[in-house]
Amino acid sequence: MNNKEFADEHRIFEFLSGSHAYGTSRPGSDKDYRGVFITPFESLLSANTPEQLESFGDEDRVMYSMKKFFKLAITNNPNIIEFFFIPDDCVIYTSPLWEKIRQHKSLFVSQKCVHTFMGYGFEQLKRIERHRGYLLDPPDHKPTREEYDLPDNGVIPGDQLSALLSIKDEFVDEKYKTIARKEKAYDQAKRKWDSYKNWEKNRNVDRKKLEAVAGYDTKHAMHLMRLMLMANELVSTGKCEVRRPDAEYLLDIRKGVYEYDTIAALAKTLEEKCLKAKETSVLPYSPNYVEIEKLQLEVLKEYYDR
Repeated sequence: MNNKEFADEHRIFEFLSGSHAYGTSRPGSDKDYRGVFITPFESLLSANTPEQLESFGDEDRVMYSMKKFFKLAITNNPNIIEFFFIPDDCVIYTSPLWEKIRQHKSLFVSQKCVHTFMGYGFEQLKRIERHRGYLLDPPDHKPTREEYDLPDNGVIPGDQLSALLSIKDEFVDEKYKTIARKEKAYDQAKRKWDSYKNWEKNRNVDRKKLEAVAGYDTKHAMHLMRLMLMANELVSTGKCEVRRPDAEYLLDIRKGVYEYDTIAALAKTLEEKCLKAKETSVLPYSPNYVEIEKLQLEVLKEYYDR
């Protein structure tokens, strides 16, 4: 049985995700599928039992075992929490067992969402800032060891540089610390160069043109705003609109309608608003671990009894 057949036979839920779920799809947008399966009883003791299945042929499809789904849901992972709030027209397959899990979503969603959603959001902001740096001040050459007054071959193993630099000066000869600092500076410059060249090579052509005009990566900005807005909704109401009522606004961000400074300032405002809402949140402080464990056992027993 291949991965696709395995997923089809054992899934309890699957949906169309990404921009099609958010309402921000455009002509030609890829279709991404996500879902949950239950590992068959006879596979439980196998060393090769999958926890996650990905990309079956041409399909961008990710299926999580229920065990892994529960683990990620407990952490309030944004990509997992949205499973509970998917609009009906995006559901590809569902089951009574999934509906039972979904009806107990309040066991999982907690104030942790503030930090996970904002954490994912600010990862987008870091990428925006890094790529913006490439646009405004791109590195113009590959760094060489000679530039940093270093020999052709390193004398200090890379994994020991940080350890050496952490030792107090009185315990290490200064010349070794000087070499370590130069090695570290060279390594950082080389990493920046490699990252820049990789970014330059793999950029989507249309996205590249839009970045040049807007001055920042607007796709990352759209995801940043979506995550920050969803975090505010969850912590304030306990609910989350995956199908975004502000889809047109998000698409305007994607088109580069707003300047970078406006996006960065709004992200900061939404962060402050979210942290303030957390003080009077309708959500519990943390997931209900005891009841989640009970739910998992109930679902598994019902599935295997069949």
